[in-house]
Amino acid sequence: MTRGRVRTGSAIALLVLLALAPIRTAMAAKPTVSIDDVEVLEGERKLVKSSMNFTVSLSEKASERVSVRVATANGTASSGSDYDSASSVVRFRRGQIRQTFSVKINGDATAEPDETLFVNLSSPDGLVLGKRRGTGTLLDDDTPAPDISLSVADASVTEGQGERRSLQFVVSARPTPTSAISVNYATTNGTAKAGSDYVATSGKLSFDSGVASRIIEVPVLGDAVKESDETLTLTLSAPTGRGRLGRAAAVGTIVDDDRATPSGTPNPFAFTALAGLEPGSLQSSEPVQILGLEAPASISITGGSYSINGLPYTEAAGSIGNGDIVELRARAANAYGATTSARLTVGTAVAAFILESRPRDTTPEPFAFEPVFSAAAGSTVISAPITVAGIDSGTRISVTGGSYQIDDGAWTTTPGTVSAGKRVRVSVTAGRSGVVVGELRIGSRTARFAATSADGSASPRAFSLGTVQSFPLLLGSSDGVVIAGLAAPARISVRNGLYSLNGGAYTGTPDIVVNGDLLRVGIVAAPVLDERVDAALTIGGLTTRFSVTTSAPEDRASDAIPLPLSNAVPISSTVITPPMPIKGINVPVPISVSAGLSYSLNDGAFTSSPGIVRWGDTLRLRITTGPEYSRSYAGDVTIGSGTTTWQLRSQSSPARPARFTLTAASIYASGLVLPGSVQTTEPITVSNADGPQTVTVTGAQYRINDGPYRSATGTAYDGDRITLRTVMPSTFSTDQVLSLKVGSTSASLTLTTTIDAVANTPTALAGAAESHVIRSDGIVPLRAFVIQPSGWRASDRRAAYIDWSGGGWARGGLPSSRSRYWADQQGMVVIAPDQRVNDRFGTYAYVHADDARRVLKWAQDNAAQLGIDPSRVVVAGSSSGGGNALWAALLEPPATTAISSTPPARPGAIVLRSGVTSTSEDAALGRTQRARFGRFADAISPDQDIDAGIPPFLFFHGDADVVFAETANLNLCTQVRALGRVCDFNNQPGLGHDWANDAGKLGESRDIELEFLTRIDILPAVR
Repeated sequence: MTRGRVRTGSAIALLVLLALAPIRTAMAAKPTVSIDDVEVLEGERKLVKSSMNFTVSLSEKASERVSVRVATANGTASSGSDYDSASSVVRFRRGQIRQTFSVKINGDATAEPDETLFVNLSSPDGLVLGKRRGTGTLLDDDTPAPDISLSVADASVTEGQGERRSLQFVVSARPTPTSAISVNYATTNGTAKAGSDYVATSGKLSFDSGVASRIIEVPVLGDAVKESDETLTLTLSAPTGRGRLGRAAAVGTIVDDDRATPSGTPNPFAFTALAGLEPGSLQSSEPVQILGLEAPASISITGGSYSINGLPYTEAAGSIGNGDIVELRARAANAYGATTSARLTVGTAVAAFILESRPRDTTPEPFAFEPVFSAAAGSTVISAPITVAGIDSGTRISVTGGSYQIDDGAWTTTPGTVSAGKRVRVSVTAGRSGVVVGELRIGSRTARFAATSADGSASPRAFSLGTVQSFPLLLGSSDGVVIAGLAAPARISVRNGLYSLNGGAYTGTPDIVVNGDLLRVGIVAAPVLDERVDAALTIGGLTTRFSVTTSAPEDRASDAIPLPLSNAVPISSTVITPPMPIKGINVPVPISVSAGLSYSLNDGAFTSSPGIVRWGDTLRLRITTGPEYSRSYAGDVTIGSGTTTWQLRSQSSPARPARFTLTAASIYASGLVLPGSVQTTEPITVSNADGPQTVTVTGAQYRINDGPYRSATGTAYDGDRITLRTVMPSTFSTDQVLSLKVGSTSASLTLTTTIDAVANTPTALAGAAESHVIRSDGIVPLRAFVIQPSGWRASDRRAAYIDWSGGGWARGGLPSSRSRYWADQQGMVVIAPDQRVNDRFGTYAYVHADDARRVLKWAQDNAAQLGIDPSRVVVAGSSSGGGNALWAALLEPPATTAISSTPPARPGAIVLRSGVTSTSEDAALGRTQRARFGRFADAISPDQDIDAGIPPFLFFHGDADVVFAETANLNLCTQVRALGRVCDFNNQPGLGHDWANDAGKLGESRDIELEFLTRIDILPAVR
């Protein structure tokens, strides 16, 4: 898809951009202008600068003078420090076809990653924009070549009966060498003896450039003698070049296979516990492979059923063999917040599959009471009933200033419980003057019922609310007005808007006002530029109006159109897309389609002629396929300044099964997995097959439909489902290739094990006084590092700062030194958590929600030892770390977290730097990032559980952020403000992702954050 800039969000995400230049209609005779990509070495010269030369070229010679504006923009490289910003109009004389645009480079001698800048084309005159963004890469030439760590892994082999077998020792070179290196190796005896148990082996092992691993084979001499397992040692020595010894010695184990009595005890195994389940729901465990058995063992279960190798589930005792895969099924407890388990016994080993049902939902749907006027003094005034909804169990109900009644029960003032579907009324006793209020609370929600003897028609002193401007779909609010001049309490109501009294939440429900009340009126701005929305506010006999006009720069680039990628489309058929809403524009823009494609707007007639499209229109596309098999079709639709290509392919010939793709089922695409784990694929369905098809597999087992897994060649038919299963290598950073062939159609999938998490997780952080293990139920403990300010004492009650780094919940995750400022300069206790990310732990992203809440809970539970005030803890994060911070601050536990992880109190503030606050399907988050959450992406989205007690927010975001567009965060901030809570949104036009941490902006963002934390009473740190 080609467009003026990459867009990942909905309409609001880019509405705060600088005004786009009007787009000229591209005429067929106009040349297309494009810019190339450039790479240069950074260099070390500051005074005599090198240049990065971009070529701006035309598709054909110009027949007249034409021009295009060219300007630099920051990527990871920053103008001023890494390069000199530049902007000019490049002009082509008649007959010219290319021009050069130079950018001066500021070299240095600092070792750093390669950096990028962009050169953008805009405002074409007589030209059509083609490739409009050039990427310039500054190649770092200051980083010395790294040392290559040479490590050897342990190996084992079954002894055998004299046939040729060998121990295979894997020697790894990390990072991958860029030049040849070598290392010597030699075996030495342990309990295994050279000559009788194995062949003594020595020599030199060489690694060519680009080779990351080699194998050393040590031949084994088998026999038929019953004996213990025997060991030998292989040792590396004398590396050459940049080679350095890492793990220099490995143990080779020769496993005896002549024992008289095989063992019926398997290796330890476990099942992952599940939480947040619907009471009474039936749940299945992940598949677990049973290893270590030397003979078949007994298997039995209590509290559930089990399946071996995909066979039907059973509760009866049976037998299981080595390498078999078992899955459990059990039912969650019928009670809320209860735990059940199924216990599986294999031989003498026992493992539990623990299920925890979700807690009760005690937060009802919002409810409200209409006020009553002209009530007789001393009379009992009763509200209209409301029906309780949204809770699934008995919830606490109480009242202040009156009494309440459930259904037709007795009136009472005593707190009690209420369930869904009950009707509740409130009563108060009217006074002679003024207003009486009864406030009803159900769970965490409240609503007031007000009554007055006045007739509500009194008019206040006239006031004006005027007109304001607001960005699309954000709440535009009037200035505060103090009500004066009322002779008696008056009725207040609003049409087409909302109002807030005395700083409370915005509402549309009528109420009563008195002199001195502080009033604000709000309207959600329309989505289209310059559209005005009017609200009418009535207080007694006075009606006044308030207007909000949508004001933002013109946005002519629509959001991405969710076009279906269609394969195996029937030949000679007409294909029509489902209706697709047009978003992201705020002015009418032209629409056109390429040859062979037609379109329909708002279910109108299909046409191929250019037209006009507006925000909110629905679009359908139509294309007709020909009679050829396996032919590709493509058509372009251009909306405003953006073009999207729709691609289709007709079905394969019936003699050949349709193409298929292997997709991992137990981890997201390109995700890493734990060594030794069992992995499966999503089932593929055989289609377009004419007759029986031969099935072969390598690197895995397969099953057809619900049959057993096997490796031997088999037969499948059209409509059959095929699933692959494999056991990952027991070594780190190792690929496993799975290949499936059905008839003449084949596909492969490569899975990779994680790096060694133990070796790559630090136990100390520079500058941190303490390191604490918060939980240890994973391969590597979840750690938090504590940075104490100068003069710290355990008796202090200081403000604290918990800061999570970014990395898309998939990589990195190690603490940053960025937050030291808050300890060194502001006296706060800083807590820097490690994160259990996929590239070290093989995890889905959803584990971070539970870990984030655990970190806050740990800090508050240990406040006395840490010297902090648990009510003044700031949770902060960059990018994905912002999601962690928001998860930690939620009242309700997210779907995949344990109740035991819930912090005892809310944090004092939330600070998000380009924070990813939504993982729902309609958020501006890439498919790759969403896939990291598996099936929980929508359920766990942190923005869906915002409540009226959410702590104050501070957002930093840039409207040129192409990683996570600011749409979701703008919407979230509006939601928070509508609840009457604090939300500061600091937008930076033209800046990208996580700009608040850029070197040139760090001081500015810290000053903004310092003012915010002081204003909401988090700082000063020491009281």
